[in-house]
Amino acid sequence: MSRTSAAKRSAEPGPSSFLAGHHSSLARGTDQFISLVDKSMRIASSNRTADHRL
Repeated sequence: MSRTSAAKRSAEPGPSSFLAGHHSSLARGTDQFISLVDKSMRIASSNRTADHRL
């Protein structure tokens, strides 16, 4: 269902397609940011447990 709506959006001319492209790039950046935060949180928690062991 979402694939057909995305195809319809990209087929539309003008600013809507531009907004769709901008939104997809924004979503990619947000995913990267979330994964980065997730990694740093995991590292911080592992550091905390290592400090707790000492």
